[in-house]
Amino acid sequence: MKTFWITLLASLFTTGLLLVPHQEQQTCSDVKEQNIQLAIYANKNYTAPIYTQAYAKVIVAVSKVDGRVVTPVYQTEIAPMQLNEFPQQSSAALLKNIRIPNVNNGDQLLVDYTIEYNTNGTILRIGGNSTLQTLQNTVAITV
Repeated sequence: MKTFWITLLASLFTTGLLLVPHQEQQTCSDVKEQNIQLAIYANKNYTAPIYTQAYAKVIVAVSKVDGRVVTPVYQTEIAPMQLNEFPQQSSAALLKNIRIPNVNNGDQLLVDYTIEYNTNGTILRIGGNSTLQTLQNTVAITV
């Protein structure tokens, strides 16, 4: 009878170990570095005299999204510039390169940006975002 109980407990223990989900270990090949290029340019012509006292600054925050977990990984601010100083075309865009280390294969990168316009002390903030997939690496921000 004692042998029966020992055998039963041993088999239940072994079966329980097989049913417990095992967490996969990350390998070095699953973790990589992602480069993001911000292309910032004007979406219209700001050469009219009304825009001489108008400035804009761009605030960018990058977060890593893994399932439901969002982790901030980078933040930067492009110093205020007069609107007529921003390049007019995407081919001549103001470029900023960002390097994000330790990005897993299942992660997505979320790029949030805020454009803050300042005209004679009146401030207007407009936000936007872009989710980067695996091979995408350019985010266009128009001022």
